[in-house]
Amino acid sequence: MSELNLSELKFTEIDIKNFVNSSLDVEEGSVLFINHDDKDKLDKYVDESLKKKVKLVITSLNCSSNDDKVIKAKNYSEVFLDSYNYLCNDYESKKYFGITGTNGKTTTGAYLKELLGPESLFIGTNGNELFKLTATSSAVNEITYNNAATGNKPTFTASGGDTNIGVSIQPKGSGTVTIDALTFPAADGTSGQALVTNGSGTLSFDTAGISTGKA
Repeated sequence: MSELNLSELKFTEIDIKNFVNSSLDVEEGSVLFINHDDKDKLDKYVDESLKKKVKLVITSLNCSSNDDKVIKAKNYSEVFLDSYNYLCNDYESKKYFGITGTNGKTTTGAYLKELLGPESLFIGTNGNELFKLTATSSAVNEITYNNAATGNKPTFTASGGDTNIGVSIQPKGSGTVTIDALTFPAADGTSGQALVTNGSGTLSFDTAGISTGKA
């Protein structure tokens, strides 16, 4: 194809919500916008996306794929910018941050979205919320996340100014907390009861049996 006008493709609202610009974010039904100066890398990314059952790939003439799902446009740069209008028609008035690196890009983007609010356009993992942070103005304690080398466990640790700091996990409504496939009860038991399992990963409070070891 020579030049492409996106309006010719008649995208649905679902298609637009599935716009992505990285083969890593491709899921079944995604519409991928992608280009690369290295033809071999571009072909690799396109091939990976096709294997993930991408709905459509829009790319430049650098791509050598002849798959029916691949549209190659001479004016790819214009087409890519035009895709912003579908996502956010006032994108030119927004603030943008380029986040690079190997790890932590999506998390950093989510943090920026919360800090900057609706005046900035966030393009991340299909626009879905990953983690929401709220701040207390007088806070002195926090949670610290530590990654780990091979063979060790990453940890969430309470840290801050106080000497003794607990950690609270609060589910919403009647929701429960599941840790390592064990689901904990949503309410406290009565005095003297203990946690027991049903053998299928669900814990509940019940009266604990005591064995004396005598027949």
